[in-house]
Amino acid sequence: MHTDKDTSKNIGAQSAPLPEIDYSPKAHSRGREIMYGLKLIAAAAAFFLVIWFLESR
Repeated sequence: MHTDKDTSKNIGAQSAPLPEIDYSPKAHSRGREIMYGLKLIAAAAAFFLVIWFLESR
């Protein structure tokens, strides 16, 4: 038994388009670059410390 009234909604057709993603490079401050470098050095040091610890056993 079908009714004449359609209760389903096509939400996909009514939604707004997604905003375009900006892939252009961003300018970073000197402080942000220094913090990124320090984090990279700390991660590399932790990695080599774990390897050195495992090899010394």
